[in-house]
Amino acid sequence: MLKSLLTRELAMQMSFTGLNSKRQKTKIAFKTHGAYTMILRALSLTSHCHSGQFVVDHTIMNILRNAGDWNGHRGKRHVDTDYPTPVCSGSFLAEAGDLLQKSMNLLNE
Repeated sequence: MLKSLLTRELAMQMSFTGLNSKRQKTKIAFKTHGAYTMILRALSLTSHCHSGQFVVDHTIMNILRNAGDWNGHRGKRHVDTDYPTPVCSGSFLAEAGDLLQKSMNLLNE
């Protein structure tokens, strides 16, 4: 539901409380936004009316926390390229497999 109310760019500027882990205001607070009240009212009219506010709040927190991944951006995350190149290349592994097979054949003769 939030994806239909917010763009990815706006959602990335929001958090549930508007505060970071050091309790400093760094983003727009969703819990004081009119959309939050609208969502709570809409949920009260559905079969989810018995969901506690704790569940709703944590669901919204998780959705906003992952807004950076919306619209296919999860695949665009930074890939750490500082890992060393593997010593075993595909051709080495194929060669080792061939040698192993030959050794097994010799043992079976």
